[in-house]
Amino acid sequence: MVEPSTSSGSWRVTDKNDAAVKVFIGLTLTDHFFSELSYENLGTATLERSNPDINQPQEVDYSALSASLGYWLYKNNAPWNFYAKVGATALNTDTGQHVDQDYDYQLSLGGGVQWHFTEDWFVRFELDSYDKDAKVVGLRLGRYWGSAKQTQVYNGPDQDSDGVGDVKDKCPDTARRTAVASNGCPVLEKINLNVQFEPWSSNIKDKYKAALSQIAGKIKAYGNVNVIIEGHTDSKGSVGDNQTLSESRASAVSLFLEQQSGLKSKQFSVVGYGELNPIASNNTDAGRLKNRRAVIVISQRHSQ
Repeated sequence: MVEPSTSSGSWRVTDKNDAAVKVFIGLTLTDHFFSELSYENLGTATLERSNPDINQPQEVDYSALSASLGYWLYKNNAPWNFYAKVGATALNTDTGQHVDQDYDYQLSLGGGVQWHFTEDWFVRFELDSYDKDAKVVGLRLGRYWGSAKQTQVYNGPDQDSDGVGDVKDKCPDTARRTAVASNGCPVLEKINLNVQFEPWSSNIKDKYKAALSQIAGKIKAYGNVNVIIEGHTDSKGSVGDNQTLSESRASAVSLFLEQQSGLKSKQFSVVGYGELNPIASNNTDAGRLKNRRAVIVISQRHSQ
């Protein structure tokens, strides 16, 4: 809706509704904040003189170039989200000789609801307000670039090029292209556990203990090995809480396997990855279920 001011009384707005087209590009800054640059053709308003004897309609074309900062109520990858944004707008009116533009630059406000239908793409239903002259209700399709996730860091020299820095590498002479565990030693076997936990709990349910006992027997048969338990979560909750939860669940599995296998405690270690290594989309219940997982990595034991 575009509605030019007609304070002089000589003009009246006869058609203030029109279609608008918007193009925007956005960048994810953090889990909750984003920035956006947009151009929007707001449509045309039609004015007529108040004197019916003068038939000379006037059209006013509106367009807006805006830079905005926005805030998501939930984390940016939540399937459903609400957001608000505020920005600075250069509002342009393409008019004839009888219409003046009151404000070139002004504050813009917006907000709406957003649905992520894939990991990257979303649909929005939103309201944008440009001063008092223009308001737009629209349906948007888009995606943002950037991520709030943590990135890989340099781990120092790595003489055997296995991806584990020498400082942490317990097997520094591993042959090239050999799959290694997080301690740098060759992987003998990797087991994806079908063990699910109650929300915010690290207690192992009784129904999973029989399968874990069988795995403990396999570990015992290996004998002189290292066992690393990796913990993973979905993206619900904060990054910090998910990191702690993944470590707690991995520790629970590690303690159970240690007790059942009879191996020494120093042969077991845990790594929590939190929500950083998903294997499925976090936008669906089925995907989040797959991401809440534990992985057992049995690796060759390094020499003492």
